[in-house]
Amino acid sequence: MKPVIASLSQIWRAGNGRPVAIALLVAFMLLLSFPDLPPFKSARLALFDQYQNMSPRQRKSQPVVIVEIDEETLAALGQWPWPRNFFAALIDAIAALKPAAVGLDIIMPEADHASPQAVAESRPDLPEEVRKSLNGAASNDRLLATSLAGAPTVLGAAGFSFRTSETLDGLRTNPIEVHGKNPLPWLNTYPYVLASLPEFQAAAHGQALLSGDPENGIVRRAALLSAINGAITPGLSLEMLRIAHNVPGIVVDAGAHGVEAVNIGSQRIPLQGNGEAWVHFDKPSRQNSISALSLLKNEVPPERISGKMVLVGLTGLGLQDWITTPLGDRRPGVEVHAQLIESIEDGHFLTRHWWMHWVELVVLTGSGLLLIWVVPNTKPHYAARRSVAEGKPGALVMQERRSRDRAIETQPKLSMMLAILLFVALFSAGLALFIWTGLLFDASSLIIALSVVFCSLMFSVFIESGYQRKNAELALQTQR
Repeated sequence: MKPVIASLSQIWRAGNGRPVAIALLVAFMLLLSFPDLPPFKSARLALFDQYQNMSPRQRKSQPVVIVEIDEETLAALGQWPWPRNFFAALIDAIAALKPAAVGLDIIMPEADHASPQAVAESRPDLPEEVRKSLNGAASNDRLLATSLAGAPTVLGAAGFSFRTSETLDGLRTNPIEVHGKNPLPWLNTYPYVLASLPEFQAAAHGQALLSGDPENGIVRRAALLSAINGAITPGLSLEMLRIAHNVPGIVVDAGAHGVEAVNIGSQRIPLQGNGEAWVHFDKPSRQNSISALSLLKNEVPPERISGKMVLVGLTGLGLQDWITTPLGDRRPGVEVHAQLIESIEDGHFLTRHWWMHWVELVVLTGSGLLLIWVVPNTKPHYAARRSVAEGKPGALVMQERRSRDRAIETQPKLSMMLAILLFVALFSAGLALFIWTGLLFDASSLIIALSVVFCSLMFSVFIESGYQRKNAELALQTQR
């Protein structure tokens, strides 16, 4: 074991520890080329969450209203799912207040079992006149389709990777124009989709995907563009913006690194290469929420909804549509769409461009070389052997020994202070970029890499210091 330790010590002593540190630095540069490796990805996401906690989004406008099917509404009208005529009445109540768009964070793939026809079929014991009257009435689904057609509605759908009895192979959406390269290889792709009934699809003004995948149980990003069997499909937030601004189509700008931006009229929205957008959450608030029951009771002032984008979602505690945000709180899933729309309308975006990786590599290289140059120069140098060789008296040798001991205590502290200042500077730079420009700079991966390089250099310094100490002690004993 001792020969192995001695060999490792020689390796770390060689070149003042710089060759080993350079090798480690190069290794980390290669590892950072794979951003999804668990240590780096987890640290990066945790850092971005911390940025959001330190600087949550500040609202400039309130273009979105969330109509909640909440506990109070469910207590008054009964458990979910409702008969569709109840839902039709809610859509009519919203439409009466002249919203710019109405997005449904709800999927209705099955026919309503509470329709008069379904009741007549399930109750053969009813008098024939009653059954005939029920069969002749408009179905609840027909009532809802009429309401959807009378409002600027957008239906939600969910992408599926497997087939079920209710999934479809495609979704009726407006064609999306592409400028530049084909973005399809970069987008999240689904072979199947779970959508609402064809009757509802035909009545609504638009359709969009609701799909999103939490990372470690936390929602940080949402797809504004996805693909279903080769057809580019917008997310709910994007389609609502198109309807609200009365834009006939969506234009996608794509390049060699995937999607660059999506355009709604004159509004340009930067996206990640895979069509996703980072969500910058604000502090929890109830300012933009309205209970569905209040709307049905005509208790909502028209200005709360007029000209705004309305999202209808389930917020009852037993309905399981809740998410965890980077701020650590739990909110209804419909909040994700509201946060995205507000950010886009306010012109506030979080972005992590493809070139940010290269910026981080340059910073890592420069910071690593700085440590490799400075830290070995802070090791103490021992003069006891030279003192003996020059014939210095013992008292002078002891004085040099005390100076050496003070150096042993001081020099590592200087190196540690340099490393701490460097790490603080990296974190502060990332936070400043987040606050002022919305750029996501991964300081965490750099700090991990530089910490290993620094520890390697300090290890070599202590090995060399121990070696010099040992030689100095031997020289002093020889003199004595």
